[in-house]
Amino acid sequence: MYVEAAHGTSLGGRCDGGLFTHIAEGPIWASVCAAVLKRFLAHAAQRGGAGKPMSARRVAICAPYLLHELVTALLLGAGLLVALRRALTYLLANARRANPKRDRCTGRLRTGLAVIGTG
Repeated sequence: MYVEAAHGTSLGGRCDGGLFTHIAEGPIWASVCAAVLKRFLAHAAQRGGAGKPMSARRVAICAPYLLHELVTALLLGAGLLVALRRALTYLLANARRANPKRDRCTGRLRTGLAVIGTG
């Protein structure tokens, strides 16, 4: 349907791997980048917090509040370490797993996985 609507316009109406492929690839790459960033922040907070289990979902919810300060520090070229420490401290306080003992019985840890940093 989109190809039919775009036919005859400046888009050219072609679906041979041209413009339409790029339209589909953009959101896919954006979601991959967001997932990598979320996992990096969760693992960094977990390793820095003596192996306290982190919730990837809670990290994803907290991430927008942290990214502004981190990106500003990157753009200015100064204060990145302070911003990263502040972000990880925030995550340790607000994004920990709710019930790690329950996870060992019914959650992702029931298969015998161990939380990184706990030994």
